[in-house]
Amino acid sequence: MFAYSAQAIRHMDAECIRTGLYTGIELMTRAGNAAAAEIIHFAERTHFTPVFHIFTGSGNNGGDGFVIAARLAEQYGCDAVTLHAAVPEEKLKGDAAEAYKNMPEDLKKRIVRALPDFKTEENAIIIDCLLGTGTDLSNGLREPVKSLIGAINQSPCPVIAIDIPSGMCADRGIGPDGAVCAVETLTFAAPKNGFFADGSAKYCGKIRVLDIGIPEKIMTLESGGYGIFDLTAARKLFRKNDYDTYKQKRGSLLILGGSMDYPSAPFLAAEGALRTGAGMVTVAVPEQTQICCSVPKALIVRRLQADPERGCFCEKSIPAAVALAEKADAIVIGPGMMCNDQTAAFLQGFLKQIKTKPVLLDADALNALAKIQNSIRDLPNAILTPHIGEMNRLLAAEKDIEKLSPMGKAEALSHRFETVCVMKGPYSTSCFPIDRPVVNLSGSPALATAGSGDVLSGITGALMANQYPLADAAKLGVFLHGLCGEIAPEMLGNLSPDLRYPCGVIADDLINAIPRALRMIMGA
Repeated sequence: MFAYSAQAIRHMDAECIRTGLYTGIELMTRAGNAAAAEIIHFAERTHFTPVFHIFTGSGNNGGDGFVIAARLAEQYGCDAVTLHAAVPEEKLKGDAAEAYKNMPEDLKKRIVRALPDFKTEENAIIIDCLLGTGTDLSNGLREPVKSLIGAINQSPCPVIAIDIPSGMCADRGIGPDGAVCAVETLTFAAPKNGFFADGSAKYCGKIRVLDIGIPEKIMTLESGGYGIFDLTAARKLFRKNDYDTYKQKRGSLLILGGSMDYPSAPFLAAEGALRTGAGMVTVAVPEQTQICCSVPKALIVRRLQADPERGCFCEKSIPAAVALAEKADAIVIGPGMMCNDQTAAFLQGFLKQIKTKPVLLDADALNALAKIQNSIRDLPNAILTPHIGEMNRLLAAEKDIEKLSPMGKAEALSHRFETVCVMKGPYSTSCFPIDRPVVNLSGSPALATAGSGDVLSGITGALMANQYPLADAAKLGVFLHGLCGEIAPEMLGNLSPDLRYPCGVIADDLINAIPRALRMIMGA
């Protein structure tokens, strides 16, 4: 799956109609019914009987809203649905007008055309169908839509955007007047390029792609943008174990990290790796490190000679680290390692001796890499997993780098080291030296917690040890980690469908969610 421009999506719709596959109203009905099914699923996870406020515009997005309203009225009764129409009935045209005519008469009586002080019930769900992908936003938002968007964003109720948050450009992202701020965006056929522009995540929320029956042969007629990685892609990539597997076949992972200041980080990575399915996991820490957390009994722990004053890896640590690496199938370096001249010297000497081993660099290994990168031409067998701050440090010497978007920086970093780069963020993106970037659609704000990145390193490291190609390990690891961020709040008792409230999730909870996330990927 790929993200597409607004024009490409319009061409797909037109081709479906031209070939007689669907009429325009049939496509609209399929889209509205698919969205309504997701909205009903969202509502079923709440603790109350919901009411719905649907905001509709004059175009096809408004038509989708009329289809959704009819379906919700069928499910919950007309009294549960209120329509806030930006334009009167006589200004509707084409398929939107037909969708309006198809609504029950009792539902048409529940249309509000004025904008009083907009107040919603506590059990309300707001559905945004004001503007679609075809709206021209070059001159900004117009009234009454601008005021309606303001009213929606002032409400404390969850907002679900249909196809695209109103006010967002499908190609460029957020305009100067802002947009509806949704907890979920139910988008049809494929994501839009603008969803992944800088700053758009705040408005899109969780992106769910709804299949409305556009055949793959029609979608492939258009040129897509970013690659998209979702549950369907994860299921295609994930390998189940053979029944006669054994621990060596499932791979051995070495994790190098920890220090006197950050002793527990490598153990978060290690437990994440064990839960993901690594056959054996070894954690190597500086000899002065005090292990102050519970350690799985299956974990192998080794202490390496280290700097006696700072309690961190140094050049003296290299021989023992290399000896352990030679026995491992993959290596993770960085969680809790600290960044100083000593650890930079350790990293430089270690990387020179394990050039053929797949290795993941995270956390302070990335900051140490920034110190020594002039002496390292490439890292073809590596995965780098920076957040924006670490990425900026790694690219500080590049010309005009500040002009690039975060996505552009991740691509630049991938090309700089000729390796896989995972840019961590709301829609974490895997970048490659040759192929186009791949955007991940799993995740939630629950991942924004200390130690979350260490868990990601362990998950991805386990996949590397299981002989997944680096690109596949990166994409699948990021997706699995994001899925844990969605599942963990529910496991702690938060049944709200609004992922903005993560219910006190910590990194340990992400580890506990790994088995359930794996079952989802396997379709169990």
